[in-house]
Amino acid sequence: MFATIFLNSCLDGEYQSTPRMIASNLYRHSITGVHDTLYYGDTIQVGDTMFAPIALDGVYNSLVSFQVTGDKTAFEYKLLCDSASLPLLASDSKPEEGSLRFVNDCYLFFTTLYYIPIQAGKYQFSFVLASSAGEKFSPVSGYFTQVVVNP
Repeated sequence: MFATIFLNSCLDGEYQSTPRMIASNLYRHSITGVHDTLYYGDTIQVGDTMFAPIALDGVYNSLVSFQVTGDKTAFEYKLLCDSASLPLLASDSKPEEGSLRFVNDCYLFFTTLYYIPIQAGKYQFSFVLASSAGEKFSPVSGYFTQVVVNP
Protein backbone atom coordinates (compact mmCIF):
# COMPACT_ATOMS: atom_id res chain seq x y z
CA MET A 1 0.00 0.00 0.00
CA PHE A 2 1.20 3.53 -0.71
CA ALA A 3 1.50 5.95 2.10
CA THR A 4 0.35 9.40 1.16
CA ILE A 5 3.11 11.86 1.89
CA PHE A 6 2.22 15.52 2.38
CA LEU A 7 4.50 18.30 3.50
CA ASN A 8 4.43 21.94 2.74
CA SER A 9 6.31 24.99 3.84
CA CYS A 10 7.06 28.50 2.77
CA LEU A 11 10.44 29.15 1.19
CA ASP A 12 11.23 32.67 0.05
CA GLY A 13 7.53 33.56 0.05
CA GLU A 14 6.70 30.73 -2.36
CA TYR A 15 4.79 27.60 -1.40
CA GLN A 16 6.67 24.33 -1.81
CA SER A 17 4.93 20.99 -1.40
CA THR A 18 5.78 17.33 -1.63
CA PRO A 19 3.80 15.73 -4.49
CA ARG A 20 1.48 12.88 -3.57
CA MET A 21 0.72 9.50 -5.13
CA ILE A 22 -2.62 8.24 -3.86
CA ALA A 23 -3.67 4.63 -4.46
CA SER A 24 -5.86 2.42 -2.32
CA ASN A 25 -7.20 -0.72 -4.01
CA LEU A 26 -6.39 -3.08 -6.83
CA TYR A 27 -9.11 -4.42 -9.11
CA ARG A 28 -8.70 -7.90 -10.55
CA HIS A 29 -10.25 -9.68 -13.47
CA SER A 30 -9.12 -13.26 -12.91
CA ILE A 31 -8.53 -15.85 -15.60
CA THR A 32 -11.55 -17.73 -14.23
CA GLY A 33 -13.84 -14.73 -14.81
CA VAL A 34 -13.97 -13.43 -11.22
CA HIS A 35 -13.94 -9.64 -10.75
CA ASP A 36 -12.89 -8.53 -7.27
CA THR A 37 -11.12 -5.90 -5.21
CA LEU A 38 -7.74 -6.60 -3.62
CA TYR A 39 -5.30 -4.76 -1.40
CA TYR A 40 -1.66 -4.11 -2.17
CA GLY A 41 0.24 -7.16 -0.96
CA ASP A 42 -2.51 -9.66 -1.82
CA THR A 43 -1.41 -12.63 -3.93
CA ILE A 44 -2.55 -12.87 -7.55
CA GLN A 45 -2.23 -15.54 -10.25
CA VAL A 46 -0.41 -15.65 -13.57
CA GLY A 47 -2.83 -14.37 -16.22
CA ASP A 48 -4.92 -12.15 -13.92
CA THR A 49 -5.63 -8.68 -15.31
CA MET A 50 -4.95 -6.01 -12.71
CA PHE A 51 -6.00 -2.35 -12.51
CA ALA A 52 -4.48 0.04 -9.95
CA PRO A 53 -6.03 3.54 -10.10
CA ILE A 54 -3.57 6.26 -9.00
CA ALA A 55 -4.12 9.96 -8.33
CA LEU A 56 -1.04 12.14 -8.81
CA ASP A 57 -1.24 15.44 -6.93
CA GLY A 58 1.30 18.24 -7.14
CA VAL A 59 -0.51 20.11 -4.31
CA TYR A 60 0.95 23.67 -4.62
CA ASN A 61 3.42 22.81 -7.38
CA SER A 62 2.80 21.55 -10.89
CA LEU A 63 3.53 17.96 -11.83
CA VAL A 64 6.61 17.28 -13.98
CA SER A 65 6.86 13.50 -14.45
CA PHE A 66 5.71 10.09 -13.24
CA GLN A 67 7.60 6.84 -13.85
CA VAL A 68 6.55 3.25 -13.12
CA THR A 69 9.19 0.53 -13.25
CA GLY A 70 8.57 -3.20 -13.02
CA ASP A 71 10.13 -6.45 -14.18
CA LYS A 72 9.21 -6.71 -17.87
CA THR A 73 10.01 -10.43 -17.85
CA ALA A 74 7.36 -10.95 -15.15
CA PHE A 75 4.65 -8.47 -16.21
CA GLU A 76 3.07 -6.82 -19.18
CA TYR A 77 2.27 -3.34 -17.88
CA LYS A 78 1.39 0.18 -18.97
CA LEU A 79 -0.32 3.30 -17.72
CA LEU A 80 -3.87 3.96 -18.89
CA CYS A 81 -5.00 7.54 -19.44
CA ASP A 82 -8.46 8.58 -20.54
CA SER A 83 -8.86 10.75 -23.63
CA ALA A 84 -9.92 13.79 -21.59
CA SER A 85 -6.53 13.70 -19.79
CA LEU A 86 -4.35 13.42 -22.89
CA PRO A 87 -3.98 17.23 -23.34
CA LEU A 88 -2.24 17.30 -19.92
CA LEU A 89 0.54 15.01 -21.20
CA ALA A 90 3.65 16.29 -22.94
CA SER A 91 4.49 14.83 -26.34
CA ASP A 92 7.40 12.78 -24.92
CA SER A 93 5.11 10.78 -22.60
CA LYS A 94 5.15 7.03 -23.12
CA PRO A 95 2.26 5.58 -21.10
CA GLU A 96 2.73 2.23 -22.84
CA GLU A 97 6.18 2.12 -21.17
CA GLY A 98 5.06 3.50 -17.79
CA SER A 99 6.37 7.03 -18.33
CA LEU A 100 4.36 10.26 -18.11
CA ARG A 101 5.57 13.83 -18.55
CA PHE A 102 3.17 16.67 -17.93
CA VAL A 103 2.53 20.01 -19.60
CA ASN A 104 3.01 23.21 -17.57
CA ASP A 105 0.40 23.94 -14.91
CA CYS A 106 -0.84 20.36 -14.48
CA TYR A 107 -1.48 19.95 -10.75
CA LEU A 108 -3.64 16.82 -10.62
CA PHE A 109 -3.67 13.78 -12.88
CA PHE A 110 -5.48 10.44 -12.71
CA THR A 111 -4.04 7.31 -14.29
CA THR A 112 -4.34 3.55 -13.88
CA LEU A 113 -1.51 1.05 -13.75
CA TYR A 114 -2.67 -1.89 -15.87
CA TYR A 115 -0.69 -5.09 -15.54
CA ILE A 116 -0.85 -8.81 -16.28
CA PRO A 117 1.58 -11.18 -14.57
CA ILE A 118 3.21 -13.67 -16.95
CA GLN A 119 5.29 -15.70 -14.48
CA ALA A 120 5.12 -16.68 -10.82
CA GLY A 121 7.36 -15.05 -8.21
CA LYS A 122 7.70 -12.05 -5.94
CA TYR A 123 8.26 -8.77 -7.79
CA GLN A 124 8.39 -5.06 -7.07
CA PHE A 125 6.80 -2.13 -8.86
CA SER A 126 8.56 1.20 -8.21
CA PHE A 127 7.14 4.69 -8.69
CA VAL A 128 8.79 8.10 -8.93
CA LEU A 129 6.75 11.31 -9.00
CA ALA A 130 8.38 14.69 -9.64
CA SER A 131 6.93 18.18 -9.38
CA SER A 132 8.24 21.69 -9.78
CA ALA A 133 8.89 21.90 -6.02
CA GLY A 134 12.43 22.39 -4.74
CA GLU A 135 14.77 19.43 -4.29
CA LYS A 136 13.89 19.09 -0.58
CA PHE A 137 10.36 18.16 -1.63
CA SER A 138 10.56 16.47 -5.01
CA PRO A 139 10.85 13.86 -6.39
CA VAL A 140 9.17 11.28 -4.15
CA SER A 141 9.20 7.54 -4.64
CA GLY A 142 7.24 4.51 -3.54
CA TYR A 143 6.88 0.85 -4.31
CA PHE A 144 4.78 -2.23 -3.71
CA THR A 145 5.62 -5.89 -3.86
CA GLN A 146 3.39 -8.20 -5.87
CA VAL A 147 3.34 -11.93 -5.20
CA VAL A 148 2.26 -14.02 -8.19
CA VAL A 149 1.46 -17.76 -8.12
CA ASN A 150 0.60 -20.21 -10.86
CA PRO A 151 -3.12 -20.99 -11.28
